[in-house]
Amino acid sequence: MLNVIKVHWQYPSLLADSVVCLAEEMTNPKQAATALPEKVTKLKPAEEKLQEKDENYRLIARNFPNGVVLLFDQNLRYTLAEGMGFKAADFPGELLEGKTLWEASPTNACKLLEPLYRKALAGEATTLEIPDGERIDLVHILPVTNQLGEISNGMVVTYDITQHKHLQKQLEKYALYEPLTNLPNKTWFLESLERQIKLAKAEQTGLFAVLFLELERFEMVKYSLGHQIADQLMVATAKRLERLLSLQQPVARVGDNTLGILLVDILEVREAAKIADRIQEQLMLP
Repeated sequence: MLNVIKVHWQYPSLLADSVVCLAEEMTNPKQAATALPEKVTKLKPAEEKLQEKDENYRLIARNFPNGVVLLFDQNLRYTLAEGMGFKAADFPGELLEGKTLWEASPTNACKLLEPLYRKALAGEATTLEIPDGERIDLVHILPVTNQLGEISNGMVVTYDITQHKHLQKQLEKYALYEPLTNLPNKTWFLESLERQIKLAKAEQTGLFAVLFLELERFEMVKYSLGHQIADQLMVATAKRLERLLSLQQPVARVGDNTLGILLVDILEVREAAKIADRIQEQLMLP
């Protein structure tokens, strides 16, 4: 008589239907002798197919560019760790497999990641940026469901976005600063002025004034000595004014030969007029 039947497979949730049918038929002893061989025969190809899928998933994850892919189970134990990011860091990802989050990561990282991992297992995805020295990773933590729609695992996908961040900062700088002189441009000046107006309306700052300085003979310098010399003259003038006035805001280039100066926290209107006179006196000097 057959008393105990033990069937082992790698992905029980995907073979659940077959096992349920097998269990139901095994409750009838007369059907046991014929049902067992037939069902086991059906289970073997299914298990082999799942193993093949597992290898395919691992192959895809192993070749994930510029990042890593991690799978973790309900106990926050890593079951897969692959990706080109491990190769770039010269770290074998398989060393993480079989370890829990706490066994694989320092305490600070565990405190950050544990609640996010548990959110993923509860069905909630999270995306965040994690700096690591000079490197910045974009991290997605999300739930993984089986064919029945049940959350079986969590997944972590990280991608190195350091270069992207540097490029983004460079583009932002180009939007607000002149690439040749590195002086703040008209857009920067207008945005700074808008912020100052909002602060003044909210009575969070004192008086402020705006000065525009047009450099005489700038065009003559540009066309006689060249654009590079003219730009150097513009930069030297702006830096000289910043040192002279101890400005809280840098001097901006708001036109081809025009500088814009934003004076903040002045006590009275006459103070702005005195500063304008000082500027004119200093620029008359060689």
